[in-house]
Amino acid sequence: MLRIGLCDDNADARLLLQDALERTLEINGWEAQFFQFSSGEGLLDWYRKHVGELDLVFLDMEMKALSGIDTARQLRTIDDSLQLVFCTSYSDYVFDGYGVGALGYLLKPPTQAQLQDVLQRTQTALLRALDRGSLSAAAEELGIRDLLGRSLFALSGGEKQKIAFASVYAMEPEVCLLDEPSSNLDARAIEDLRRHLALLKAQGKTILVAEHRLSYLMDVADHVLYLEGGRITGDWTPAEFRRIPAQRRQEMGLRAIDLREERPASPPPPAAAPRLEVRDVTLGYEKQPVLQGLSLQAAPGEIIALAGPNGAGKTTLSRFLCGLHRESGGQLLWEGRPQSPRERRGRAGLVMQDVNYQLFAESVAAECSFGLRRPDTALAEEALRELGLWELRDRHPNTLSGGQKQRLAAAAAVVQGRELLVFDEPTSGLDYDSMVRLAELLRRLSERGKVIFLVTHDFEFVCRTCTRVLALAGREGHRNLPVTAETLPALREIFHVR
Repeated sequence: MLRIGLCDDNADARLLLQDALERTLEINGWEAQFFQFSSGEGLLDWYRKHVGELDLVFLDMEMKALSGIDTARQLRTIDDSLQLVFCTSYSDYVFDGYGVGALGYLLKPPTQAQLQDVLQRTQTALLRALDRGSLSAAAEELGIRDLLGRSLFALSGGEKQKIAFASVYAMEPEVCLLDEPSSNLDARAIEDLRRHLALLKAQGKTILVAEHRLSYLMDVADHVLYLEGGRITGDWTPAEFRRIPAQRRQEMGLRAIDLREERPASPPPPAAAPRLEVRDVTLGYEKQPVLQGLSLQAAPGEIIALAGPNGAGKTTLSRFLCGLHRESGGQLLWEGRPQSPRERRGRAGLVMQDVNYQLFAESVAAECSFGLRRPDTALAEEALRELGLWELRDRHPNTLSGGQKQRLAAAAAVVQGRELLVFDEPTSGLDYDSMVRLAELLRRLSERGKVIFLVTHDFEFVCRTCTRVLALAGREGHRNLPVTAETLPALREIFHVR
């Protein structure tokens, strides 16, 4: 919706201009909301109270009290991005912009051909204004207005995912194709995504979603298509799909369709002396704290989920554990000894959220031994076989799927023999089979006494894999819960399973 101001002390001239603009904009398929002003002073007074609420203003050059040029100059001091067009009754008028960056001019009364000409000459700026209005509306509808003024480089992975969705939503396409849209999103953001898809559906849009996490789509999808070997081999309504037995769905490699049915897979291991200790740590960026006063302990063999909303500090804590982010207060101890960032880097392995940043070798097999002087080839083969990558050992990592890259990075961390392992969103892009293989690998590492942290929003994976959940809430503190049947109601609350 384009917001247009018409400023002329002649009411008839304003009405004629609005009528002509409406007809011309309709031809171009654009919609507009008009605001009429009878004087430059009136326009300026109104706009000082409503900065940014106009995209384009048509100013009469011959207004008596305050001319269009003087009005334009004062408007520029209020909003330098506002688009301006002058209107004049002088047929010999020579346009020069008058130093205010006006887009063009119109002769009064304007014909449709003249308006079309001006709109064509100013089309880029008009489309930019339309895009700005669409983005503002999309941000409001999607609840991300608080993100608009922030640097993309300061956003979490989940927050970037929201911006990517909003950028497509703002273009109002008739067909929307979403590839793993829930990856990196916390449970609340996934529920927001479900509502946004329902909104698009209500608007008559066609939506195609390629996804492994299925639970949030069951109430909004009309069809569930199953692809196998590049062909559609199954087509069900959600009701038909729900009737497929859970074991059969798992054999098909499909994830859970109702998270309320998930239960902790096994009791946590017996308590042992802590190997890792974090004492009263404060973490932040540019003197702005993200986490304050964080303390925790981890014993050998523990698999701890780092949960919480997007932007709560999960990735920041992960980088701190690995020596990639310096604390502004507190300390980390390993077996009772304080650890510097350099010592932590030598002890910890990180599988990043965007795994492409850490794949360097020319083959899958070479990636597992990259940078190692004496690689354990037997361990590398074991890890690749456990993660279903042995048959791909001669492939270049860049030719793998997203899920295969995740598994390869996990295998490389295992072969490097790190004592502390941190996985950032490890199930992003994984189907059921790959998730099970990763869970089995993590259990094997747990049995070897590794301390493992998983940044995850995946409740199904947490129930299957983790011994404990550390739920972060930024500067508001954290909750620390074992993954047991007794704590299941609290865990469902943390992951917004309803």
